[in-house]
Amino acid sequence: MKKISDLEPHASATLITSELLLLIYRNPDYFSKNENILKALRSQGALAKLEFNFEDSGAIKSKSPMSINTLKSHANLQFKGGFKELDTLRLAALRAIEKVNSSKEPTSTKRTKSGLSRLVTELEERLDKQRCANMVLLQGLSLAINELRNIRSSLDPALLEKRASDAVQALTALLSLPPEQPTPPSPSSGDGRVTRLEEYRK
Repeated sequence: MKKISDLEPHASATLITSELLLLIYRNPDYFSKNENILKALRSQGALAKLEFNFEDSGAIKSKSPMSINTLKSHANLQFKGGFKELDTLRLAALRAIEKVNSSKEPTSTKRTKSGLSRLVTELEERLDKQRCANMVLLQGLSLAINELRNIRSSLDPALLEKRASDAVQALTALLSLPPEQPTPPSPSSGDGRVTRLEEYRK
């Protein structure tokens, strides 16, 4: 097999292109922030036009620009799988860089579309939790109010004390609720029935 230096320029550039793609695939982190490389990997035409110098195994190599048709012609001549083989390597290198960049992306950043999407999802989840907490709070207040109303009509001292204790317990549980934690302890209705708070918890 001829050395790259012995080949005509376009044939040499085609082989160097494959070497560059393989280097990117093996070391995506090193190339992950290079805008010229990212642009070239996104399309066949951009890759063909790329002019780029890089170091490989201690040697400086230069990838010269050419037309996409020229790149296809030489790739079909030099590679067993033809241009399809080279393009498969291009896509593999692109996916490797995208994987690296995705892993480095902050959980929520307003600078990217994906970051905004995650931020919206996070806010929606927090809103749902807050709605649940508000529902429980309203149910607890309603329970306590009903107990206090029953106290006014109660003549039995023992039942009066029980209802007052239930009302105080319900209000105390609500006041001790941490943020976004809609599971307070709730008293029974005093006659063996399950309260609405307990139904919600089930």
